[in-house]
Amino acid sequence: MKETMRKHPVAVMLAPRLALEDCNVEGYDIRKGTRVFINTWSIGRNSSVWEAPEEFN
Repeated sequence: MKETMRKHPVAVMLAPRLALEDCNVEGYDIRKGTRVFINTWSIGRNSSVWEAPEEFN
């Protein structure tokens, strides 16, 4: 089930969130209160996180 949800998420974008504090992500400064969108599709295919992101295991 987990692998199916990784490869084919129900929603590509999660509901918007607000940043709770100032932070820096991949060189981008994000200020407290900024609306943030999480792309679950791209996380499930990130080669720095997954050994073989395009394969179904």
